[in-house]
Amino acid sequence: MITRLLRLATAGLLVGALLCNAHAGSEPGLALTFMSTGGNTAKSDTIVAPNVWLHVAKGETPSPFLAPGAFTATWRGFLSVELRSSYTFQAEVNGALKVVVNAQDALEVSGTGAPSEAGPNVRLNKGPNELIVTYTPAASGDPHVRLFWTAKGSYAQPIPQAAFSHGINEPLKGALLRHRGRALFIEHRCAR
Repeated sequence: MITRLLRLATAGLLVGALLCNAHAGSEPGLALTFMSTGGNTAKSDTIVAPNVWLHVAKGETPSPFLAPGAFTATWRGFLSVELRSSYTFQAEVNGALKVVVNAQDALEVSGTGAPSEAGPNVRLNKGPNELIVTYTPAASGDPHVRLFWTAKGSYAQPIPQAAFSHGINEPLKGALLRHRGRALFIEHRCAR
């Protein structure tokens, strides 16, 4: 009897460890890809962002590796919650924003910077939920977006940074190395 209980406890611990480590290779934050939409050639750059917030001054560039001009931004990664529950999303956005959670549309809005209406209820499962957020800035004004969520029976609030994670892939590794190289070039004053 004791041996059987030990086996069940060991199996339970193993299953729990597998669930906790399902995204053990993930890192904090979201992979944020900027895609230049102006000009003859499409260029992109990827960074790791702590959340779905962005502000770019008019005439500036969201990345030192892109020329100023029109762009789109796409955040990819996971949004984790401790317990399964229903959430709604809303945003402050100057432009168009689409939020997809676990292949389900959670929010699709356009605006000029004011808070949007809340999207439909979306069920988030316990643990990581796939998240894709796509933003296209408006033609006028500063590109600006901030994403919020509302738990069932609560109020709109910023999503905690600890809830976001992303997987590492080869294009992201390359982009992060390029950014690290640029930082070292500046830090060591290599232009001199």
